[in-house]
Amino acid sequence: MLKKLEEYLPVIKSFFAYAVGNAILRAVTAIIAFMSLHIFSPAEFGVLALVNNFVGIFPNILNPGIRQAFGLEYFHLDSAGRRTVLNHAIITYLVFSVPILAICFFKIDFINNYIFLGSATKTIIAVALVYSFIQFFSELYLQVLRYQMRAVLLTIVQLGAAGLAISTNIFLVFYLHWGILGAICANTIGIAAISLWGLRQYFRHKTNGFWRVDQLSAHAKSLLKIGFPFVPNILFAWLLSSGNRWLLAYFTDMETVGIYALADMVGQMFNLCVLYPMSGSYIPYMLQQFAKYPEKARDLEARNKKVMWITMGITTVLISFGTVLAFIIGPHILPTKYLAALNYIWFILMGYVFFMGTYFSSCYLLYRKKTWLLLGINIVAAVINVLLNIALIPLFSIYGSVIALLIAYGLFFMLNIRAAFNAQQSLK
Repeated sequence: MLKKLEEYLPVIKSFFAYAVGNAILRAVTAIIAFMSLHIFSPAEFGVLALVNNFVGIFPNILNPGIRQAFGLEYFHLDSAGRRTVLNHAIITYLVFSVPILAICFFKIDFINNYIFLGSATKTIIAVALVYSFIQFFSELYLQVLRYQMRAVLLTIVQLGAAGLAISTNIFLVFYLHWGILGAICANTIGIAAISLWGLRQYFRHKTNGFWRVDQLSAHAKSLLKIGFPFVPNILFAWLLSSGNRWLLAYFTDMETVGIYALADMVGQMFNLCVLYPMSGSYIPYMLQQFAKYPEKARDLEARNKKVMWITMGITTVLISFGTVLAFIIGPHILPTKYLAALNYIWFILMGYVFFMGTYFSSCYLLYRKKTWLLLGINIVAAVINVLLNIALIPLFSIYGSVIALLIAYGLFFMLNIRAAFNAQQSLK
């Protein structure tokens, strides 16, 4: 027992380093959010939710899976190879993203009318586009730190950037009264700070010297070929997790979207404090184990599944207990106009429990680079989510949406489990 614990010790340390840092960050962010509830109406909160969803998905259109492809190649390369491919990934991203970004700036009115339903201003959309472009560089730096399992440094960088973003948010939103624009500007400043720090480290370690003109074209083609499935994969994953807000906006109104967005904030807290630490600690660990001991893949996967079921069971108990506490404490801290959000928290969090299960069940599929298979699974779950939302929202409003999401995440989890089992059977 102690031997197994020692084996997982680096993973546990990394997880708690991420979790504690993100818990502090989320606690401060939650305080700011609750303060904002007294400034923003539910309709304004709904618009902010749409903007946040936009900056969550548009960076993945600018980046056609390049960063994700680099991640898959990372564990198969030595130090020099990693730096070379990193530089080629950056060049490929710039060549691909800059023309798309320029077109979007000329089509801001179109974006407002068809994506934000005419509810955002040109300035808000322009800042959101800048945010989306910069995010590639900040996420690339954090991704390298995750793969190096430098959890403490990553957490310090994130907390520093978050502190800057939060203080800027307070100044712009509460002092200058910039509203939604202030919130998105503050977030942009935060990720810009991470990008600049990453740039400093890039030159400090002389990474700029590792690139080859003769290999650039081949690497660019390889990155785009491997990464392309991630684009629809991420789009459908977004449709699965966040498309509900647009469907609620279409079938109901922005006030309903605002109520749902507040309930989903608890899900985002779970994502930041649990799922994000997992992606930075457990998943890299499992990928390293599969790469190091390919002959033990079946045993590693069996152990992975055991950890998955235990984790999901414990999390379900904690969520159920926490939901009861939310009903007790919520009426004392939430404005009356937002109290309805408490009714949907358990359904949303249970959906995230199934989603957490896919972090475990997809490890072996990621190692085997089954990106097209993962894309197919995402498409099925996302389409089911949309169809159920279309059927249930007109009948049950937000309840219809959260039930659709829970069913879709459950299906997503089951399909991942089945795919991983089939991939293992092929080892015979």
